[in-house]
Amino acid sequence: MEEFINYAQTLDSYEVKMDFSIKEKYETWANNNWKNSSDRQITNWKSSLKSTLPFMKNNIKDKSISLQSIPNIKRPKSSTDKY
Repeated sequence: MEEFINYAQTLDSYEVKMDFSIKEKYETWANNNWKNSSDRQITNWKSSLKSTLPFMKNNIKDKSISLQSIPNIKRPKSSTDKY
């Protein structure tokens, strides 16, 4: 796993906040006999990791929440509201 993480850290799309996801990816592939999610054999893990890293980065961004991502929702007026 150390070699896996060290290699990931050399890639342009790597960010420190991805460490947990990178460890998870290693464990997933190792536990699946080095097959990807499509059940295809991983013959070059470095190439596979390099192509997967940008998607992992996007998943981390998608899961984060910010004030910009929260819509401003206005309550509908009810018949009991005074105008």
